[in-house]
Amino acid sequence: MLTSFSKAFPNPLVPYNFLTMSQRRTTKASRNIPEHVKRAVRARDGDKCRNCGVVTEFLHYDHIFPHDLGGPTTADNIQRLCPTCNTSKGNKITCQHCRHWMSPDKSHCSQCGARLGVTKYSNTLAGRLESLFHRVGRAVVIGGFAAVLLLFLVGGFYIVRYFKGSASASDQATVINTIVNESFNVTPSQPVSFKVIIPDGAKNARVVGGFKVTSGTKVNFHVVSEGQMGQWSSSMTNTTSLTKREQTSSARLRQALQPGTYFLLFSSADSVSSLTVAAEFYSKYD
Repeated sequence: MLTSFSKAFPNPLVPYNFLTMSQRRTTKASRNIPEHVKRAVRARDGDKCRNCGVVTEFLHYDHIFPHDLGGPTTADNIQRLCPTCNTSKGNKITCQHCRHWMSPDKSHCSQCGARLGVTKYSNTLAGRLESLFHRVGRAVVIGGFAAVLLLFLVGGFYIVRYFKGSASASDQATVINTIVNESFNVTPSQPVSFKVIIPDGAKNARVVGGFKVTSGTKVNFHVVSEGQMGQWSSSMTNTTSLTKREQTSSARLRQALQPGTYFLLFSSADSVSSLTVAAEFYSKYD
């Protein structure tokens, strides 16, 4: 028997566990409802149940707006209820006008019709909108939302139209000539060139298009003038060009040109491999 008692209470002469449990209960109650709040509520309500009016010393402290719904632990939100009323109320909310109890899902008092402040409904989207309507008016909210939506749609329309118009304007031209639109072979000893003629008086002239190596390794691509092409033909090498894309398998091009004669030149990137290139280029001008 003594052994069992010793296991339950290691030091029976000092009831430390009892004091600690009592202190914890006091601390927990004090943390939920501070003593100064209790004193203020007792001074206001006395020993009378605030709901049914019964006078008893066994009164509970209750949150008028439940604590888990955001009700503050202040004297204005704390009331004293008898055990019967406190049990009946449970987690219901109390109307500040008629003191009727109802479900926290309601937005208005089911008895007097007054609007309730803190409820579960008030934290939903519909509750927040209703609160906003109540503060500034339904017409103002709907009108503001409609104005913002209209502004967004109109702004988006003009932005899309601007960029689409810019892209269309840049691609439009009075004269469009096909330079090449086919696949061809390029060997180390046989570069391939395509002639481009921009006539005198042409405005906003350019070459647009692209290519891709479909078989083989990589290609060297140059846009050269007629004079640069002469140097290339005599030496088969030339580092001067208007546009240069070397050791590449694909590329897109948009090159502005002045009136004159030019060449699109494709050569093998190494001295061994042959390759096949698919290309599509156009000359455009006004």
